Amino acid sequence: MSNNLVKKFYVLSSFPEDLEDGFVDVLVTLTDDNEYLVEIATPKALSTYMDEKKKNFYEPGFPLLFVRKLTPEIIRETLEEFASKQEDTFWLKLYHLTVELTIDDLNELMIRYEKRMAAENEVE
Repeated sequence: MSNNLVKKFYVLSSFPEDLEDGFVDVLVTLTDDNEYLVEIATPKALSTYMDEKKKNFYEPGFPLLFVRKLTPEIIRETLEEFASKQEDTFWLKLYHLTVELTIDDLNELMIRYEKRMAAENEVE
């Protein structure tokens, strides 16, 4: 579903030779002129990364958006979906702001969640 909220986007890193095996950093500007930085990867890039690092898992890090192939058309389609107007660009904001969260922020969210769950259990 296209919302046409993406005004423009720039790939900040170079495209890999194999468009089905790589990561790119993308700066996206929406029609409201807000900017978001996201990292986009292909599934194959995860396997390549784990092989290179000799790991059986992908290490914790910046959250990724996944695409089948790193083309401008697919990147735009993905960004439009993550900038969903009916969700007030929730997913794009979440992916962008995750790197700003501190452990204190997460602990505060956990406290709020636990209070809400306790209140819901009292009602039952």
